[in-house]
Amino acid sequence: MYNKTLLLAITVSGASLSAQDGALDLSFDPGSGANFEVVAIAPQPDGRILVGGLFGGFGGSVENFLVRLNGDGSIDGSFGLGTGPNGSVSTLVVMPDGKILVGGDFEAYDGQPHQNIARLHADGSVDNAFSGAVGNVVTACLLQPDGKVVLAGWSGPHYITRLNSDGSVDPGFDVGSGADNYITGAVLQPDGKIIIVGGFLSVNGIARGGVARLNVDGTLDLGFAQGDGAGGSVDNVALQSDGKVLICGGLMSYDGVPSPLMARLHTDGSLDTGFVPQDAPGGVRCMLPLPDGKIIIGGGFTTYGATPQNRIARIHPDGVLDGSFDPGAGADGIVGTAGLQPDGRILIGGNFTSYDNITRNRLARIHNDVTTAVVDQKEENLLVRLDNADGSLLIRPVQSGLYQVNVTDMRGRLIDRHQVFLAKNMDHRLSISDRSAAAYLVIVLGGGVTSTTKVFKPRH
Repeated sequence: MYNKTLLLAITVSGASLSAQDGALDLSFDPGSGANFEVVAIAPQPDGRILVGGLFGGFGGSVENFLVRLNGDGSIDGSFGLGTGPNGSVSTLVVMPDGKILVGGDFEAYDGQPHQNIARLHADGSVDNAFSGAVGNVVTACLLQPDGKVVLAGWSGPHYITRLNSDGSVDPGFDVGSGADNYITGAVLQPDGKIIIVGGFLSVNGIARGGVARLNVDGTLDLGFAQGDGAGGSVDNVALQSDGKVLICGGLMSYDGVPSPLMARLHTDGSLDTGFVPQDAPGGVRCMLPLPDGKIIIGGGFTTYGATPQNRIARIHPDGVLDGSFDPGAGADGIVGTAGLQPDGRILIGGNFTSYDNITRNRLARIHNDVTTAVVDQKEENLLVRLDNADGSLLIRPVQSGLYQVNVTDMRGRLIDRHQVFLAKNMDHRLSISDRSAAAYLVIVLGGGVTSTTKVFKPRH
């Protein structure tokens, strides 16, 4: 009989067990990863993940600037890109109908003319019913509820435009002379207004230091972001659920008030002085607001305030470092983008090649407030337990096959890795008798299952 007193929790079918926040999620393994920078990440509702950037290879195969991954990090072979885009991808949007908007710096997609913007079917093939083409190198793409698409970027007469749902230019979107310099980021408010950030100093001839808001028709919202604006360029923008606006980049002040690298704005564009960011030498490239009000930040920094923190951190709503988020050694290179999965785990991309001293080439997934799912044992695809007699693990699957078994500590640090054949409904014994008394995570991948089990090895 199974000794159920030592089976603390089980999750199945790709769900994840709550580990140390900030620890690497070893159940997500992208293999050799991207061979160059990851710039854009878009989690799909079905658990698959779109990844775009400057890379020409991913996971050891040729993947030109765009790839779709399964939930475990493996390449989704059903995503038929053809030759894909012939240049970099910097923004991705998953549409409600499953289609995908791809923006960046390219002239063709799968050999067909598509300048800097394309719409794909859910299987990765080009949707030629969308004829969009813009001179701008697209850095931001926003999908409106009516199907229209706002594009912003680095070149062109106005740096921003709007397309109809068929890709034609919408003449009803009138920005006047537009921004006087590049736009690096944009977000769409629930009321349809658009916040843009970048290196501009004016919009339609009116002073706006790196931050502005446009009305639904494209005209400048004169009631937002008055004053001196950002003292320096703004690289990215994010919208909190309460409507407040997060900005980050090269700014050192906002409206004359010191605000190193980051700031939070009220809904009228004024500085929120309740958010006091700490110094982060090396820069902040992205900010990801979380449902509980905390914020993930990524960049090139190696400290946050006086605390060593390698290129990723979680901060409280007031800007104070959240010490319960522990990335260990963190990333060894810049974290430039982040995405939140529905289960709370966080995907990060950039120029790094390892996370907490474990190889992860430019893409990784980390734990963040993941809720443990406990299921009825009759519905389990796999059962893992600890044999109290000798301290070994017993693993029993409902399907025979080749499985990978990773044993980690509660911070996600790899302790043991095994590749074994497991027979249906038979126990496989894995010795961990040389391990100290502690809690461990046992991650089993194979047979269409990613299962994580927490076991506690008691003292004898």
